[in-house]
Amino acid sequence: MSEVCNEKCEVFSRITGYLRPLNNWNEGKKSEYAERKTYNVKKALGKSS
Repeated sequence: MSEVCNEKCEVFSRITGYLRPLNNWNEGKKSEYAERKTYNVKKALGKSS
């Protein structure tokens, strides 16, 4: 079983070349962030490593 910290964790996202904390975003931008999809480039190109 892993330990639980219960401390607040700040999340950053890279927007147009610089990092910004998500807690400063408006509700529309937070919603857009939640809808983002992530992918693995190597997997998408069919490469194993």
